Amino acid sequence: MKKVFLAVFGMLLLLGLVLLMQRDERGPAIDAPAYRTFLSPGDGGFKVTVQWRHTPWSWLTDRLVMGFPGSASDRPAMVYLYDTRSGKILHHAPAEMLQMVDKVFWSSNRVEVMLLVEWELPP
Repeated sequence: MKKVFLAVFGMLLLLGLVLLMQRDERGPAIDAPAYRTFLSPGDGGFKVTVQWRHTPWSWLTDRLVMGFPGSASDRPAMVYLYDTRSGKILHHAPAEMLQMVDKVFWSSNRVEVMLLVEWELPP
């Protein structure tokens, strides 16, 4: 009886480890929903989008680490500059946390994501 119990326990433990170690197949971060979007003033020809970023260890931390209320914006982020007319990504940059990207300043030929990056806009 003891051997059967140990065998069943071992199989369940092995199954749990296999499920835990399974790679996350959600795809690249570009497929993640936007956390925030900032449209350029005027015609809205450009937009800055902030999305959470997959990290090499997110397949493990998403399964093991329980988040506390309000900590979702602590996730690593990726900031993208899009040309809304063509839908192409013009630039991208990583950010330590989603909540760091809260101010975007636009001029006629530049966009600045406060404390993170400044990009030239195409004509």
